[in-house]
Amino acid sequence: MSYDDKASWPKGPWTTEPDEHQWIDPTTNLTCRIRRGGGGALCGYVAIPPSHPLYEEADRAESELDAHGGITFTGPFEPRGHWWVGFDCGHYMDLLPGMLALGVGDTRRNKTYRTFEWVKREVERLALQVIRGQDAV
Repeated sequence: MSYDDKASWPKGPWTTEPDEHQWIDPTTNLTCRIRRGGGGALCGYVAIPPSHPLYEEADRAESELDAHGGITFTGPFEPRGHWWVGFDCGHYMDLLPGMLALGVGDTRRNKTYRTFEWVKREVERLALQVIRGQDAV
């Protein structure tokens, strides 16, 4: 059993979910991405274009944007020319399938697995905040 080896995790929603997906959010026209991180936690990201006031402003992004568990990533990421903000679903009370593989995760302790669809909605909510922040300037 391995924390990062998906093949060793017990069956669950993560079994059939994609491990990575990128799309253009139709509401905001921003590039969005979901990637599976360590232990199986999904992470969500929104690309901030160079013309945006939060571009390369990590401290402001962390204080002005709200996402599950807070903004835990700011920086460059593909595609080039964008600066990304993101969050992860590996916080207290989040269920990580890799922990289940190690025998230390417990679904009976009010831990919740943040599914791909749940993370996608949270990414799109973050994208809306980014657009609203741009409009407020």
